[in-house]
Amino acid sequence: MHGNGINRRFAPIPTDFIKKDPQTTAVIGAAMEVHRELGEGFLEAVYQDGLAVEWASLFNHTR
Repeated sequence: MHGNGINRRFAPIPTDFIKKDPQTTAVIGAAMEVHRELGEGFLEAVYQDGLAVEWASLFNHTR
């Protein structure tokens, strides 16, 4: 906690941009789904591969 009594770790995140940019929403949603499926503790390359698979399924592209 900081000196002003605000816990920065849990401060509200502005979400205005989500309503304006559906691509941002898709990217964040895909990243959250990959993390939900894989969990934590993997190297970045594992999550990168997971995102590639997730985006391919979202956009019906093959890798």
